[in-house]
Amino acid sequence: MYEIVSLKNAERWRQVLCLFLEADVFYTPDYFQSALKLDPGEALLFYFKGQWGEVAYPFIKRKLKDDEDLEFYDITTPFGYGGPLMNNRNDLAELTASFRAAFVDYCRQERIIAEYIRFHPLTGNVAYFSEELDLYPVYETYTLDLGAAMTERKKDATIFVKKLGTVRHLFEFLILYYSTIRRREKTHSFYFFTNDYFETLVSAFGPDLHLFGAYKGEKLMAASYVLASDRKLFLLVEGSLGKEGEPAMEQLLLTISDWAIENDFDNFHIGGDDQLDELQESFLKKNLSPESAREFYIGRKIFDHPTFRRLVPESESEMIRRYRNN
Repeated sequence: MYEIVSLKNAERWRQVLCLFLEADVFYTPDYFQSALKLDPGEALLFYFKGQWGEVAYPFIKRKLKDDEDLEFYDITTPFGYGGPLMNNRNDLAELTASFRAAFVDYCRQERIIAEYIRFHPLTGNVAYFSEELDLYPVYETYTLDLGAAMTERKKDATIFVKKLGTVRHLFEFLILYYSTIRRREKTHSFYFFTNDYFETLVSAFGPDLHLFGAYKGEKLMAASYVLASDRKLFLLVEGSLGKEGEPAMEQLLLTISDWAIENDFDNFHIGGDDQLDELQESFLKKNLSPESAREFYIGRKIFDHPTFRRLVPESESEMIRRYRNN
């Protein structure tokens, strides 16, 4: 048995998420509201319930090009992390199989020809679907345990970090953000986020969204938006002035970590990619153990290969660029 919950029924969406301990900010209707500014479509939550347990799987259903008189769609998890949440009562393999059977049937009925998942590295939900989807390991992500002892920190007296207004300083942040995106050759054009996305994000999350900036004199060298979810803090987007801004980025991460500790957060998920600035990488190596690294995976399932090839002429490498979160 399954239920489809639309974003219009946000109260029911939240009720479903309350059943799953691992649900965090990336699964909420508020997050999907902002995500629709990046991926226009219809936000839906697929709630499966069977004898083996329950599954909650929110995604965005996107219309593809018309093919003669028929409409076709694909689905994706938003920028960030997602994928199915599992409540296993007895047999995880049976729950996974029964959920996927129901979901594949739903996709065929709805003329959904492909599925893309940015799996959540902290839930480890990718492990359930190794035989169900094509999986692509992209890079390692990192989480700072704020309750553990950290190394001695050397502060740069020439750099000052402060908390900024999420709306008031948006334009200054965007200058750094676009500069960073342009420097990264592997970044897809999708990640040139507009003002509209950030304004919706601020409106949706209010006091749970924070902006920090690192200055050298009067010059903003690096800045990051972070998103709070219960006792976890996520680095959402960042920007810096390249090599010139690298020392400021390390000070920025240190200060955000201090602020998170003072405000009783347990973890600071910094994320990661294969283009980390040298001092970001240095910060991670000094403050994190190798065991804290979690691989970020993209999953893809094609349900209708002939139609997919006709409507989505995309290479595997292009797909990875589009869904890699940076």
